[in-house]
Amino acid sequence: MKGYSLIETLVVITIMLILAGTLLTYNHSSEKQINIFRNRSVFISVLNQAKSLAIQKFYQIQEACAFGVYINTSISQYILFQDLKIDQTKDCKDDNGLYNNADSAYTDDNEKLQSFSLDSGFEFDGGNATILFLPPDLTTIAMPPLPLTFTIKTLDNSLSTSLQINEGGQIVTQ
Repeated sequence: MKGYSLIETLVVITIMLILAGTLLTYNHSSEKQINIFRNRSVFISVLNQAKSLAIQKFYQIQEACAFGVYINTSISQYILFQDLKIDQTKDCKDDNGLYNNADSAYTDDNEKLQSFSLDSGFEFDGGNATILFLPPDLTTIAMPPLPLTFTIKTLDNSLSTSLQINEGGQIVTQ
C-alpha cells in the first residue's frame, strides 16, 4: 500500500499550523518594533531639523531667536517651533552674549512651524519638555534642564525605546 495514512497527514497539518501561528506572532511583534523605531526616527529628524534651522538663522536676519521642539506628552505630540523675539527692538542676546529672550519656550501658534504626532498605539513617557537650539554654535537649553531622556512606548508597555539629549545637543539612542 502506497501513500500516507490519515494520522500521518494530521500530524503534518498540525505541525504546519503551529509553525504558521508562530510566524504570525513574530510578524505582529516585529511590526510593532518597526513602528516604534520609525516614530523614534521621525522624532530625531525633527530635532535635527531644529538644529539645522538654528544654523541657517545665523546667516539670515529673522525675527526668530532660536529654534526648538516642544514635546506635549499628554497628547503624544511634538511641535517644531521658532522662539520669536519678545521685543523687536532688542537682540536675542544681552551684552555678555547670553540668551535673554524672556519666554524661551513654545508659547502660541505664531511660533509653530510644524506639528507632529506619534502613531496611534504609541505615547511619550515622562512630562512635557522644551528643547531650544541657539545660533550660531547650537547652544542647547531645555526645560526641564539637560540631559533629557525621552521614552517612546506602546500603550500596552510591551515595547519601548529611549533617546537622550545631552548638554551639547547630541542625541543618543538607547
